Amino acid sequence: MAWYEKLDLSKIDQETRYKVFYYLYSKGLKAKDLGVSETTLYRVLQRKIPISDSLLLKLLQCLTEQEFTNGSLAF
Repeated sequence: MAWYEKLDLSKIDQETRYKVFYYLYSKGLKAKDLGVSETTLYRVLQRKIPISDSLLLKLLQCLTEQEFTNGSLAF
Protein backbone atom coordinates (compact mmCIF):
# COMPACT_ATOMS: atom_id res chain seq x y z
CA MET A 1 0.00 0.00 0.00
CA ALA A 2 1.37 3.39 -0.99
CA TRP A 3 1.79 6.01 1.73
CA TYR A 4 -0.89 8.31 0.29
CA GLU A 5 -3.48 5.51 0.31
CA LYS A 6 -3.34 5.56 4.12
CA LEU A 7 -4.49 9.19 4.26
CA ASP A 8 -8.09 10.23 4.85
CA LEU A 9 -8.34 12.68 1.95
CA SER A 10 -11.61 14.13 3.21
CA LYS A 11 -9.73 15.57 6.20
CA ILE A 12 -7.24 17.52 4.07
CA ASP A 13 -8.53 21.09 3.76
CA GLN A 14 -8.56 23.09 0.53
CA GLU A 15 -5.72 25.37 1.63
CA THR A 16 -3.44 22.36 2.11
CA ARG A 17 -4.58 20.95 -1.22
CA TYR A 18 -3.66 24.20 -2.97
CA LYS A 19 -0.25 24.20 -1.26
CA VAL A 20 0.41 20.72 -2.64
CA PHE A 21 -0.76 21.85 -6.08
CA TYR A 22 1.36 25.04 -6.12
CA TYR A 23 4.41 23.14 -4.86
CA LEU A 24 4.16 20.63 -7.69
CA TYR A 25 3.26 23.31 -10.24
CA SER A 26 6.42 25.21 -9.29
CA LYS A 27 8.36 22.00 -9.96
CA GLY A 28 6.99 21.81 -13.50
CA LEU A 29 3.75 19.86 -13.11
CA LYS A 30 1.74 19.73 -16.35
CA ALA A 31 -1.93 19.05 -17.02
CA LYS A 32 -1.07 15.78 -18.76
CA ASP A 33 0.75 14.60 -15.59
CA LEU A 34 -2.61 14.76 -13.80
CA GLY A 35 -4.76 13.60 -16.68
CA VAL A 36 -6.70 16.89 -16.80
CA SER A 37 -7.15 19.56 -19.45
CA GLU A 38 -5.15 22.77 -19.60
CA THR A 39 -8.39 24.60 -18.79
CA THR A 40 -8.87 22.61 -15.59
CA LEU A 41 -5.24 23.19 -14.59
CA TYR A 42 -5.67 26.95 -15.15
CA ARG A 43 -8.93 27.02 -13.16
CA VAL A 44 -7.23 25.26 -10.24
CA LEU A 45 -4.26 27.61 -10.53
CA GLN A 46 -6.62 30.59 -10.27
CA ARG A 47 -8.56 28.91 -7.42
CA LYS A 48 -11.74 29.04 -9.47
CA ILE A 49 -12.50 25.40 -8.67
CA PRO A 50 -11.77 23.33 -5.57
CA ILE A 51 -9.33 20.44 -5.63
CA SER A 52 -11.36 17.23 -5.48
CA ASP A 53 -10.30 14.09 -3.66
CA SER A 54 -9.52 12.39 -6.98
CA LEU A 55 -7.31 15.26 -8.14
CA LEU A 56 -5.62 15.39 -4.74
CA LEU A 57 -4.83 11.70 -5.01
CA LYS A 58 -3.17 12.32 -8.39
CA LEU A 59 -1.18 15.18 -6.86
CA LEU A 60 -0.05 13.05 -3.93
CA GLN A 61 1.15 10.36 -6.33
CA CYS A 62 3.64 12.94 -7.67
CA LEU A 63 5.09 13.55 -4.18
CA THR A 64 7.33 11.52 -1.98
CA GLU A 65 6.16 10.88 1.56
CA GLN A 66 9.13 12.92 2.79
CA GLU A 67 8.07 15.94 0.73
CA PHE A 68 4.58 15.71 2.20
CA THR A 69 5.59 15.19 5.82
CA ASN A 70 8.93 16.96 6.38
CA GLY A 71 7.93 20.51 5.60
CA SER A 72 8.99 20.80 1.96
CA LEU A 73 5.51 22.14 1.33
CA ALA A 74 5.78 24.71 4.14
CA PHE A 75 2.77 23.43 6.09
